Amino acid sequence: MIPPFQALVTCPAGFEFRCVEELEDILKEQDPYAEAEPTYFKGVVVVRSDLEPEEIVEMVKEADTDWVAKIVPIHRTVRADLDVMKRTATILARRKLDENTSFAVRCRKRGQPPFGQREVEVKVGAAVQEATGAPVDLENPDYYVWIEVLQDTAGISVVPPDLIVSKEVKRVRKWSPGMRPISRAQLKLRELVKRHPYIVREGSDVIDLGAAPGGWSYELARRVEPGTVYAVDPGDLHPKVLELDNVVHLKKRAEELTENDIEGRIRLVTSDLNRIHTEATEITLSVADEFLEPGGFIVQTVKLAVDPSTGEYAAPDVETAVSEVELEYERRGYEILAIERLKRNTPNERTLVARKV
Repeated sequence: MIPPFQALVTCPAGFEFRCVEELEDILKEQDPYAEAEPTYFKGVVVVRSDLEPEEIVEMVKEADTDWVAKIVPIHRTVRADLDVMKRTATILARRKLDENTSFAVRCRKRGQPPFGQREVEVKVGAAVQEATGAPVDLENPDYYVWIEVLQDTAGISVVPPDLIVSKEVKRVRKWSPGMRPISRAQLKLRELVKRHPYIVREGSDVIDLGAAPGGWSYELARRVEPGTVYAVDPGDLHPKVLELDNVVHLKKRAEELTENDIEGRIRLVTSDLNRIHTEATEITLSVADEFLEPGGFIVQTVKLAVDPSTGEYAAPDVETAVSEVELEYERRGYEILAIERLKRNTPNERTLVARKV
């Protein structure tokens, strides 16, 4: 499930991180700890804050925004189960509805939960009407019982129509011509280097594990030139990466690297492998053991991923996965310097920075 949130925002797909920055800039005046986060659904961002949901909506409504398309307040976040949603909606509705107050149920469903939008609207509507005696008015209700389903998570609110706010998206071009990044991963590394500039040094060599399509390799090559980036991945690299003279594509799996592939010692190993966290850590540290110079650095994306052998997540949550990775690094004699939750990380990712002692 997605952790509880107080508002759901939609924006154009591909502009989620711009929307996140915009929302946090607006809300920090009243709540410096407010945060917005992309979900695993394109164009959907959730907001967490100590402010009331209605306050969040009003602040965003009044602000001059570029990326917000719609914002909905959320009073309760629950498991996306029909019985749970009926019970929660009924509890919320009793606080605001009576026989003189009309309502309508609206459901927006994303993902593949075992029910349809219309089914939710009908069953929740019947439960709310029975509990409150409020009449249903589908055309001009006094309140909406609003339900946003994100696969296994449902955000529910009971609000007047004017608190479901749609806005004009003013900007539609995200990147200037020729400036579009190769992948989201490139932006992730760029953000990390701003926080930890010491990990990249001009003239040093780098091994980039799980490199394809090449976002990290491209970003690193510009920063370490004339040093070499060894991009390790059996997949193809983007043509822009292959054009760089200081990128060597080793078209093989990371665990297949040998001493014949790499010239000399390496100052930095980066790893964005699409493996469960335990496998990715074992591979990354094995490469670092063999090729990384003492005092050199490792950057690894720790991912809460599904174990293909079981069909279940490889850990209960991303924090547990991170803890298990930290223990392995320490056991192998590496110093953990930082565990970052970058804006470009997904909710199930963290970025680890470590040093070889």
